Amino acid sequence: MNYFLSIIILLNTTYLHAQINLVSNGSFEEISDCPSDGGQINKANGWFSGSNGTPDLYNECATNPSVLIPNIFQPFISYQYAKTGKSFIGIICFGILTSDPFEYPETKLKTKLKSNCIYYTRFYVNPRYVNGWNNCFINQVGLAFTEKKVDEQNTIFNITNINPQINYAGSFIDDTLGWTKVSGCYKAVGNEQYITIGNFKNSLNTGYKKESSSYPFSSYLFIDDVGVYEFDPLPDTIYLCNGIAKTFNAHFLDAKYNWSTGNTDSVETFTQEGKYFVNVTIDGCILSDSTIVIDTKNIPTNYTKKMCKRKSIKLESPITGDYLWNDGTTTKNLMVNKAGVYTLQVNNSCSNFTYTFNIEEEECSCIAFVPTAFSPNNDGLNDEIKPLFNCGFPIEEMQYIIMNRFGNTVFKTDNAVFGWDGKYKSVECEIGNYVYLLTYSYRVNGQKISTTQKGDITLIK
Repeated sequence: MNYFLSIIILLNTTYLHAQINLVSNGSFEEISDCPSDGGQINKANGWFSGSNGTPDLYNECATNPSVLIPNIFQPFISYQYAKTGKSFIGIICFGILTSDPFEYPETKLKTKLKSNCIYYTRFYVNPRYVNGWNNCFINQVGLAFTEKKVDEQNTIFNITNINPQINYAGSFIDDTLGWTKVSGCYKAVGNEQYITIGNFKNSLNTGYKKESSSYPFSSYLFIDDVGVYEFDPLPDTIYLCNGIAKTFNAHFLDAKYNWSTGNTDSVETFTQEGKYFVNVTIDGCILSDSTIVIDTKNIPTNYTKKMCKRKSIKLESPITGDYLWNDGTTTKNLMVNKAGVYTLQVNNSCSNFTYTFNIEEEECSCIAFVPTAFSPNNDGLNDEIKPLFNCGFPIEEMQYIIMNRFGNTVFKTDNAVFGWDGKYKSVECEIGNYVYLLTYSYRVNGQKISTTQKGDITLIK
C-alpha cells in the first residue's frame, strides 16, 4: 500500500493470432470500481497480492489524490501518465529502516504454459519520485512464472525463495519521465499458470542508489502493460486450394522477421508446396514457427493399406475440415478391425473432397525365440543367450532382462545383438534357473505392435 501518499490488413491476407497476450488485464484498464485508497489491487480485474503487501491501483477516475494518476497538479510527486489507457499499479520494491513490506502483484494466465514452448514476456516500470522524501532507485525487479499461486506458498513479507525467470538487466531504474521496459524469453517447464512481479532479492542483495544519507528510504515503482506472448502464427499445415496462393501475416509486436524464403516482412505468400519457417527477433529473443504447405490437387484420393489379422488399424484423413465417414463417424480418424472399403468425405474452405481407403488383411507374424539353457564355458558353443527373431518387419524397440531367483536383475539390454554371458559385473553367476522378460515392438503400415513374453532359462557349465 502507498502509505506515504495516503498521508500527502486484411487485404486477402490471413491474419493469425501471432501475439495473443496470456495476461487477461495486462494494462489494468478493467476495474470493478474506481480506487478510493491505497492497497486496492483487487479492484483491477484478475489481479491480487501475492504476499502480505498491498499493491496500489491508480486510475484517472479516482477522487482520492493518493491513487489518482499522477499529474502536474500534484506538485510533490513526479507525474506519470499510463503507458496504455488510464490505469496502472504501484508497488514498494525496497526499503531500509521502513516497516513497509515488499509488494508483489499476481494474476492467473488465460491458459497454462506448454512444456518447452518459449514465451516472450515484457512489462514496463517507472520510479516514483516524491519531493521531500528520501527517494532511492534500485536495479532489481522481475517476473516469476509459477504453477501454484505465490500467495499460497508464502506467509512472509518479502518473497526471496522464488527465482524470477524474467529480470531487469540494466543499470538503476531512475528514469522518472519515461517507462522502462523489462523483457525476456522463458522456456516453459509446463503447467505454469501464475505470474508475480516484484523484487525477489532481499535488502542486502538489492543494488540501490539514493539522494542523501538520511534514513529511512525506499523505492517505489509504477507498473503497466504486462504481457506474456507465445509466437505461434502459422498452422501446422497450410492447404493451397487447387494451387491458389495463400498469404499469411505473422505480425508479432515490434519484432524483426526472417522467413526461410529470405523475406524480412511479416507477411508471406505461399505459392508452392514445401516446409517453411519464420524466425522473429525481439529484445534479444529469437522465436520460431514453421508450417507444411500442401496443394490439395496433389493429395491422393485413393489409399490401399494392409492390416494384420486380428488387429485394428487407424485410418486418418489426409486433410482437415468437417469429416463424415461411411459409417457416420465425424472424427478425423477412424479405427477399423475388418478388411473392406471405407470412404471419407471432407468439407472445408477449399472444396468438398472424397477419399477411399481399401483395407486388406494379412498375417503379421513376428516371433521371438529364447533358448531354454546355455553353457558359458568359453568353448565357443552356447556361451551366451539372447533372443532370436523370426520377423518380417524390422524390430523397432526391444528390452531384454534376466533376473535371478531373488528377482534381482543380472543382465539388461536394449540391443538384440548383445546376449548374456552368464556374468554379473564381470563375476560368474551361479548355476541354476533364471527368468527372462522380453518386450519388443515392430511397425506394420505405420501401426506399432508391441509384444511381451517371459520364460525360464537354465545356466549350466
